[in-house]
Amino acid sequence: MHVPQRWPSAQFDLIVLGDFLYYLPLADIRRVAALALHSLAARGEIIACHWRHAVQETGVGGDEVHFELSKVLPLQRALRHQEPDFILESWSRNAQDEVACKAA
Repeated sequence: MHVPQRWPSAQFDLIVLGDFLYYLPLADIRRVAALALHSLAARGEIIACHWRHAVQETGVGGDEVHFELSKVLPLQRALRHQEPDFILESWSRNAQDEVACKAA
């Protein structure tokens, strides 16, 4: 499947965007984020994990990918984990509810 040109038409509770978005042009990264948002179920979550260093093919790295995702996704960031080599983030439609449930 070629993303974002072909995208599944279903709704999903969990969408994982891992280690591929930095191979796409920035406009396509934003389009994938918009498509993922449209496909996200009411209580769904989007998780993204990417290598932080720029890939040779595009010059884009994970930090830039996640910056673009954050601009497009009007969701609560539920998790951000960053290490020297990778970044992992999670956005949720109901992050506040999740935090409240875990704290109770």
